[in-house]
Amino acid sequence: MYIGERIEGWQLVYCFQHTFIGIADIVSINIGIIGIGIIGIGIIGIGIIFLDIVSLGIGIVRIGIVRIGIIGIGIIFLDIVFLDIVFLDIVFLDIVFLDIVFLDIVSLGIGIDIFSIAHESDSDL
Repeated sequence: MYIGERIEGWQLVYCFQHTFIGIADIVSINIGIIGIGIIGIGIIGIGIIFLDIVSLGIGIVRIGIVRIGIIGIGIIFLDIVFLDIVFLDIVFLDIVFLDIVFLDIVSLGIGIDIFSIAHESDSDL
């Protein structure tokens, strides 16, 4: 199941993906709050916490503290940054860079989902 939803104001794209592979349940849910935008399980905000949960039969949780965030095409610029990649039934995560970018990629041999800004346009309203 894939849902893309545009939120007015920050024009954030909210992506939700839930895929079953055999008995291995791969779930990637990411939520963030930047101003009035929403993206995932957790909160990205000014002086708040970002929480990312990837469940693959065994739950994997990582938490990072951020101070400010700006969403770009699949890129969030933060003071503390994370790279999280889920590929098939293998999870790669906890690659941390300071003052670079947050990039979340979910690839299940089907495609790649990233968060991005939906450019404001009269034709989209």
